[in-house]
Amino acid sequence: MALGYATIFNSYFHSIRIGTITRSPALRAAFVFGGSGVLFAVSNLIFARVMPKIEFATFVLFFALVQIGIALGPAGIQIIVNRKNLDPSIYLFKKTLFISFMIGGLIIAICSFIYNIHIGLLILLLYVIIIGSTNSVAAAHFQSKQHFGISLFLTQNRNLFFAIAAFTTLIFKFSDAWLPCVIIAAGYTISAVSGSVKLLSNQSTDIFSKTHIPWRESITILGFSAAVLIMSLLERLIVPKVLSIEALATLGVLMTLAGSPFKILEGGIRFTMLPRFRDANGAEGLRRLLAKEGMVVLFVVIFSSLIVWFLAPILVKWVLPGKYDISQALLAAAVIAGFAKIFDAFSATALTALGSSKELGVFSFLSWISLAISATGAFIGACWGLEGVIYGVASGWYCRASIALVLSRKYFHFNEKGAKNEFYG
Repeated sequence: MALGYATIFNSYFHSIRIGTITRSPALRAAFVFGGSGVLFAVSNLIFARVMPKIEFATFVLFFALVQIGIALGPAGIQIIVNRKNLDPSIYLFKKTLFISFMIGGLIIAICSFIYNIHIGLLILLLYVIIIGSTNSVAAAHFQSKQHFGISLFLTQNRNLFFAIAAFTTLIFKFSDAWLPCVIIAAGYTISAVSGSVKLLSNQSTDIFSKTHIPWRESITILGFSAAVLIMSLLERLIVPKVLSIEALATLGVLMTLAGSPFKILEGGIRFTMLPRFRDANGAEGLRRLLAKEGMVVLFVVIFSSLIVWFLAPILVKWVLPGKYDISQALLAAAVIAGFAKIFDAFSATALTALGSSKELGVFSFLSWISLAISATGAFIGACWGLEGVIYGVASGWYCRASIALVLSRKYFHFNEKGAKNEFYG
């Protein structure tokens, strides 16, 4: 046991060398997410500069609902494809289209009741959910094969269309949310069609075969996937109801400037670590992997936080003079919430890759409890303004991450005789 932990500490110091950092798959993926994220951030700042606050807030809300819809639309099929290393067939894509239509319809019905969104945007939202769900299944297949380049292209090229929409809005001085929403829908369409065609044309198995889908496991995984997605966007969903639509616009700017580094790293961790945790060689291999990647990410997070703290206020004054007020208190809240999401990315991804169906079921239930904590914290925190909402949501993130850490901890330890623990996935 002592020897095992000594290895971890040696890995800690080894991992912060520059050569090791550049070889980190999670960080390399984060660089790709970063390039895509820069396009996204610049585009959002352009939208915030050109659009009135209410129109920008409408766009922020629309895209938040798109993200939730695409994550929930396949009903967990995309995670099963990754977790079980399945080869998707036409049958699987048909199932994805049908299920995403049903789930998307439910989402827009709820949105029409809660938010004042134009019916045309709701119809566009349903379309993007369906086509984006298909794209996520194709991307999951390439991710499961550790073909990270293709998978990242399918999931991140939408930000190119963000940039196209943003510069079109800037050049032609469009002031409403319709144009960027339509262009982004086109981006998802191109990605979904190209990804699905490439997958089916290069597949060695029969593309017409009836793929077995373990629906019980799929729905279980969907449970905690839904919880984490809703939690990641909870501020955007709650702020218009507990504060104001103008506050949502301010939140959009804050998350663009201060939340982007954490979102990029979180995406890189969740994207690369699931198959790597799954394929690790026993408890010792898992500890080495976690130590190496964890220290690299910690170093980058601290460095990024310092940059955000000093540069974000300058950017706001330069790009959005007099339009938005991003205080140091708001930046501190965003940084603390960002650390919570990084913590959750490591612990929850480990459990997703290694946990048994029973453990995933328990985690799914407790993830919804964590979501309830976040929602309650947000409503209570609203008494202290936008900072309070952010801290309230972060409390649920720390709770969920701690639960995942406890449930996955046994897979990283030797038993009393020194033998490696077996994986129960």
